[in-house]
Amino acid sequence: MEYPYQGRDLFRDPENYFFADCAAPEFLDAWKTSRREAMAQLRQATDSSVTGGADYTHTGRTFAELYTLKDAHRLIGEIERYVVKYEVNKRLYSHYDAEKRRVDGAAPAGVPDYLVFGECLARACVETESLKHLSTLLKLCDALCTAEVPASLSARLVDLLEVEARLVADA
Repeated sequence: MEYPYQGRDLFRDPENYFFADCAAPEFLDAWKTSRREAMAQLRQATDSSVTGGADYTHTGRTFAELYTLKDAHRLIGEIERYVVKYEVNKRLYSHYDAEKRRVDGAAPAGVPDYLVFGECLARACVETESLKHLSTLLKLCDALCTAEVPASLSARLVDLLEVEARLVADA
């Protein structure tokens, strides 16, 4: 079996995951193979000579700030509206207002924004064992594995995928 959520950019062509047969052993094996291949490609693309921060939009900067919260339950509370937006729309946008409504004309979020969102989800899962947030993390990582990831962010995505794998193994 080939992992069905690869081979196309899931940020441009979102997947709905209706009736995904994720309980089948073949599905899990295909997922593991897909992630190993993605990590191998990312490791080859990693450019350690590039330094500096990620180029976040307003949304990414929000996630980066939220990641620093000491209380993981508070982190979950702060990202929950974004989790719902991602689950429903399979995308986020570059700018939301104070009520977390998309600002008119806001562009789609970029890979750096999704990466830091994934890091927030992973932290929430590790510290609270939230399966709901693991489900969102799995879908987000599917999409990140199909996107063009800048070499400067490749190592961070590999780290995120390694955390994801540990979470799945422990679930």
